[in-house]
Amino acid sequence: MEGVYNKYLPTSDWGWQIDPIGLRTILINLYDRYQKPLFIVENGLGAKDSLTTSGKIHDDYRIDYLRQHKFLSNTV
Repeated sequence: MEGVYNKYLPTSDWGWQIDPIGLRTILINLYDRYQKPLFIVENGLGAKDSLTTSGKIHDDYRIDYLRQHKFLSNTV
């Protein structure tokens, strides 16, 4: 499946673009068109994590990603 690359969007370690506002927009458009409930069943963040010497993962990027998408769940 191909899409349109937007050079202004951040990408994950795997090259997937991160666009919570775009996700919100498409969900609104789909709902307006079909008037059916929509369920997002997978929307995780693929990242290459590395452990610190103390065995921890510092993943502020993942926390920010989830925070952005959680915010959208309150606006749709």
